[in-house]
Amino acid sequence: MNVMILGPAGCGKSLLTEKFGAYLEKEGYSVRYINLDPGCLSVIYRCSFDVRKRITVEKIMKIERLGPNGAMIRAMEKLENIKIPNYEGDFVLIDTPG
Repeated sequence: MNVMILGPAGCGKSLLTEKFGAYLEKEGYSVRYINLDPGCLSVIYRCSFDVRKRITVEKIMKIERLGPNGAMIRAMEKLENIKIPNYEGDFVLIDTPG
């Protein structure tokens, strides 16, 4: 089952992803974690897929000479062209950008 964690920036999506995943794992489920936030500096769970290996807001700011908001919009444009693998598992938790 794919579960997308949605909400505004800074509301605790990553923390919820980590805690919910730990709970599911404790209950015996297999869990995969996907980070789709190219602007976060770190995540507190082990990613099966981490978009920051392909794009980051920081790199876009530097290369394209954009501010943080423009770089985030540009990152979302790039994200729509990234193929996210299908993962096997009881739960796939998808941590989204704010």
